[in-house]
Amino acid sequence: MEFLLKIKEYLHNNKDWIFSGIGVVVIAPVLAYALSLLKKIFRKRQLEIKVIETGINHFLRREEINVYTSRSEFDDYITYTVNQAKKHIILVSITFGFVSYPKLEKLIKDRNIIFDFYVLDSTSQHFKNRINDINKSNNNDYLFNEDIDALIRLNEKYKDKLNVYRYDSYPFWHYILIDDKKFFLSHHPLNSLGYENCSVLEVDKMTSSDTFKLFFDHLEVIKKESKKYEKV
Repeated sequence: MEFLLKIKEYLHNNKDWIFSGIGVVVIAPVLAYALSLLKKIFRKRQLEIKVIETGINHFLRREEINVYTSRSEFDDYITYTVNQAKKHIILVSITFGFVSYPKLEKLIKDRNIIFDFYVLDSTSQHFKNRINDINKSNNNDYLFNEDIDALIRLNEKYKDKLNVYRYDSYPFWHYILIDDKKFFLSHHPLNSLGYENCSVLEVDKMTSSDTFKLFFDHLEVIKKESKKYEKV
C-alpha cells in the first residue's frame, strides 16, 4: 500500500503534465498495466483492488455511470431504490401514478427514513402541457389528480416521515436521490411516456462527482422553487 500512496502523491504533484496530451498517452497504459498487475498480486483481496481501481479512475476524471433498461422493465424499481436509503430519500416525478398506493404505504410504513415527494403542481400550465403531450401519444388515462391525492392522504397519515411538495416547471427530469449520495434518474420525453421508453441512470457521488453535481444543483433549484402541500 505504501507503493500505491507514493504513486498517488506523484500523480498529484505532476498533474499538469499528466493531463497534457502527451501525459495522457503515456500514463494511461501504465496505469492499466499497474491495475492488471495489482489484481493478480492481490487476487484474494478483490474488494480492496476495486477501491483502488475506482480511486484511480476518479483521479483521471472518468465518470462511471450505470445504465438500466426502461423504468417499466426495471424490476420493482421504487422498492429497489427506497431500500437503499438509510436516512432520507427525495423523489421527483409528475404524479407518481406508476406506483400503486398500497406499495407506497408499505414502503413508508416499513422504512425508518424521511420521504420527500415532489409532484407537478396540478394547477400549473406545465401540467396542462404535459397532459396534451401524453394525449398525443394516446395515453388519455394518464396524469390523474387522484395520484397526487393519494400522496396527500399518505402525508396526513405519516406526517413524521413524509412530505409532499409541488413544483411549477415542465417535468422533464425524473429523480430519486438517496441520502444525498446517489441518483437514480430518468426523463419524461415530449409526446411519450418516460416510464415506458426511457432508461434509468445510476449516478454515484463517489465515482461520478461532476455528473452528480450537475443533477444535484438542478434538484436544489426545484426544491427552492417548490411549495409544500398544506392541508386546508
